[in-house]
Order: sequence, then structure tokens, then C-alpha cells
Amino acid sequence: MALALAERAVALHEHSGSLHGLAVALATLGQICVRLGDLGRLSRPLAAHKARLTAEQGFFLRRIAR
Repeated sequence: MALALAERAVALHEHSGSLHGLAVALATLGQICVRLGDLGRLSRPLAAHKARLTAEQGFFLRRIAR
């Protein structure tokens, strides 16, 4: 059940556009998959959002450096 809820949280944050929420939901999903020993399940959601989260992180870090 926790896995289904974490996947739903990822979907909700994708739809809402909240990058912080998406990052937290992906981290939660990752922890659940680690506990279940099902790391293969993470490849699709992480690949889909890696570029977006990395780009946003770079933007945030550039703003802090000013």
C-alpha cells in the first residue's frame, strides 16, 4: 500500500508542478523501493525527472551564489 501511495504522490506533484514536492515524493518512493529490494522500479520515474530536477537545482544554486 505504501508503494501505491508514494507512486500517487509522485503523480500528484508532477501534475501540480511542485518541484520540492516532487523531489520529496521521489525520495520517499526510492526509500520504499530500497526496503522492498525493487530498485528496478525506480528507473522510469527517476529518468523522467532527472533532467528537470537537475536543471532546477542549478538555477537555485546560481541564485544563491549571487
